[in-house]
Amino acid sequence: MSTSVYFASRVVAILLLLLLLSIDVTVQGGDTGGGEDNIADGVLAFVGGGNKNTAGGIYSFVGAGSNNAIKTNGFNAVIGGGQYNVVSGSTCTVGGGGFNTASGGNKANMQNHRDFWGGATVGGGRHNNGSNKDSTISGGYYNTASGTRSTVGGGWSNEVTGAVSTISGGNSNLASGRESMIGGGANNVASALQSTVGGGGSNNATGIESTISGGRSNIASGDNSTIGGGVSNTASGLASVIIGGSNNIASGNNSIAIGTNAIARDDRSFVINLLEGEEAKSKFKGEFRIHSKSFRSKFTGEFRIHSNSFILRINNVEVKINKDNIQNFKGLMDGSNNRRHRKQEERNNEQHVLILGLQKQINALQKNNNKQGNDE
Repeated sequence: MSTSVYFASRVVAILLLLLLLSIDVTVQGGDTGGGEDNIADGVLAFVGGGNKNTAGGIYSFVGAGSNNAIKTNGFNAVIGGGQYNVVSGSTCTVGGGGFNTASGGNKANMQNHRDFWGGATVGGGRHNNGSNKDSTISGGYYNTASGTRSTVGGGWSNEVTGAVSTISGGNSNLASGRESMIGGGANNVASALQSTVGGGGSNNATGIESTISGGRSNIASGDNSTIGGGVSNTASGLASVIIGGSNNIASGNNSIAIGTNAIARDDRSFVINLLEGEEAKSKFKGEFRIHSKSFRSKFTGEFRIHSNSFILRINNVEVKINKDNIQNFKGLMDGSNNRRHRKQEERNNEQHVLILGLQKQINALQKNNNKQGNDE
């Protein structure tokens, strides 16, 4: 071979090498480990096994199960198993179960992973739908977590739409306020910022930072209001409280109502009603009113108590009055009155003695004067 031909072949080889190095080679498709009719068409996607599963997102993974699908926008998405589960957002996960959906992730910039945010996670159950950033459904049936970083622990037909809100369980509950919480029960609503319903049924916490611990058909509409329990109570005043009972209303600011049909409508009023079928309403600000068959005021300014026992405590000193010592207490009170009467009688007697003494002196003077007149 001549030198010129050798040199020319070397130049061609170098040019071919440079041409190959300039080509951007892109890997297409993923892989399947086994099973039947599985498809892994996302870049570096993988389907481990099962039947009719699809991993369509970049780096997506389907472990097993049947008829599960990760859509093409499911970047880094995972379906562990189950059937008919669908993932349609980046970094979303469905652990298993059936007919669950996880979406809401974002893949803004393939070159900068800091622009990614996580989508929803559904652990299992059936017909659950996690649809917002970092939302979570652990399990259950027909639950929805659509608020950012919202959580449903379980139960069925629960819905969390408020950001950073939680429903632990129960049935047909709605947490729509931001950072709201429902522990359980059925048909409860927490619709205001940081509102809470612990449980029960058909309770509505609509005031900011309002709380209903339990019971049924209670409404806490005042900001910072609280209902401990009971039935059909309404706390609508600012920081109002209903400890329990039924059909009570605390509409005054900082008011308190207890019993049944107790209406604390004035600010700082405290109404207790233990009478059946009658209302007890506050009339003045700061009023303390109690209605009961065994506890009822009869006169203006009177404070009357009927009870099996009564305990009076001042600092660390405590006195208990009951049926065993009430007569002693009564006698003590009567004795106090008798002492006052005796002291008054003693003062009267002293005055009487003094008057008698003065009278004697006057009589003696008059007698002496009369004697002197006769002598003259």
